[in-house]
Amino acid sequence: MNRKTRSTNTKARSVAKSYEPTPEERRLMEAYFARKRQTPAAPPLKVSEDDSGLTQIAPDHPNLRIAEALLMEALATTDPCFVAVLVTQLSYAGSQGRKVDERELNFMLSVVKGAKPKDQMEAMLAAQMAAVHMATMTFGRRLAHVQTLPQQDSAERALNKLARTFAAQSRPSSATEPVASKGSRWSTSR
Repeated sequence: MNRKTRSTNTKARSVAKSYEPTPEERRLMEAYFARKRQTPAAPPLKVSEDDSGLTQIAPDHPNLRIAEALLMEALATTDPCFVAVLVTQLSYAGSQGRKVDERELNFMLSVVKGAKPKDQMEAMLAAQMAAVHMATMTFGRRLAHVQTLPQQDSAERALNKLARTFAAQSRPSSATEPVASKGSRWSTSR
């Protein structure tokens, strides 16, 4: 009987049709791949510690020069110093205590890349938005776990201010166009 069962299972597997995506799924996948082709191809960042315990942040790419060029292109700059400092600032915003969280750092870098900045000013504004978003989520988590009324008041105030800041950064503003970089999509002050 065992032998017969195996042959039946083999037949059943060979008869089964492979999955065919629906027309809507095909359309969504085509849109996804088109958007992916337009996304800057900067490599993710790798966080490690050297022998002395210092945190090292470097592109996760086999060729450092190409990786740096890809990062500079994604951040709309030709200045390696700008990239180094912006990545360091993002690492501080994505740290848990003294330890840099690689996943959060790469998330924030993804936010900046996704904004497709046209110049350094827009890259900095997108980095601020990423940092404000991270802080907003932190205070949202804190608000969900408060144990006292003062903790609730503090977390609620911070969350409210951060959420309003993020919303203000997200809106284009013609009133601040002279302050913002030429062709900038975000305001630099409110």
